[in-house]
Amino acid sequence: VGTTFDSTILDLRPSPWEPQNLYLVTRRGLWRSEDRGESFRRLPAPALTPHGRARLRFDPSEPGRMFLAAGRRLLISQDFGGQWQDVSDRLAGWPLFFDVAPDPEAPDHIYAATPWGLYRTVLQEGATAVDAGSEPVVFGLDPSCPNPFNASPVIGYRLSENGGAEVQIYNALGQQVRTLVDGDQVAGQHVAIWDGRDAAGQHLASGVYVCRLTSAQGVLTRKMVLLR
Repeated sequence: VGTTFDSTILDLRPSPWEPQNLYLVTRRGLWRSEDRGESFRRLPAPALTPHGRARLRFDPSEPGRMFLAAGRRLLISQDFGGQWQDVSDRLAGWPLFFDVAPDPEAPDHIYAATPWGLYRTVLQEGATAVDAGSEPVVFGLDPSCPNPFNASPVIGYRLSENGGAEVQIYNALGQQVRTLVDGDQVAGQHVAIWDGRDAAGQHLASGVYVCRLTSAQGVLTRKMVLLR
């Protein structure tokens, strides 16, 4: 086997239904080999936004049924990867998916791993947290993901009570370069996404930046490293 690709390989899985078939995920798409890896053909999957990782999973109880978690995309195929449906909106509010798995006892349900927890969803309905518990939300600012970054990191933060909140980005000189959130929000888990640009829409240079969360509950900061 000597196949090369023009993008980083993120995942490689043998087919559980056809032993000679291999599936491979790169930053640019999904590929399938039908000759044990001697050659690969690109499949017509939607454009991926893997954020450095991707996971391809199979449903052993349903031949041809496959799942792909790749950054902001959560995809399902019913025909061995020939066509894909984007089901990311089934978990609205969670714009980053690390892994996915079918529920072995409920064919219409899947589990999705996000930076903030494990969620179980019906493919035709909304999602609910798994073992989320009933403890009150604690005010906090999570590390950006990924970090360092060169695309659009996801910033998770938690508010313990309703009220105004600001999420702002500062450069190493302490100058405010971008406001991501500014307004009233309800208590709970929230996310903000920064595209590495300033308030004027210009790309910022590589370096260390600080994300600051401000609310009536306090002020929290996290360092972020932008790599161009």
